[in-house]
Amino acid sequence: MNLYNYILLLSLSLFFDTIGAHLYSKITILTTIILMINSLKADENQYNIINTNEDIEL
Repeated sequence: MNLYNYILLLSLSLFFDTIGAHLYSKITILTTIILMINSLKADENQYNIINTNEDIEL
């Protein structure tokens, strides 16, 4: 996921917060944080896989 999707999710949580649905706002913020952490781990794993492939080719 890219930055645009995270901004969209955070704006959705702010919308829920303004209409008084605080539970949905908290769930959306937690989901956004979990997705961000997972995407960071995926980027790190992808980088490690690329490095191991380069090492094997050498």
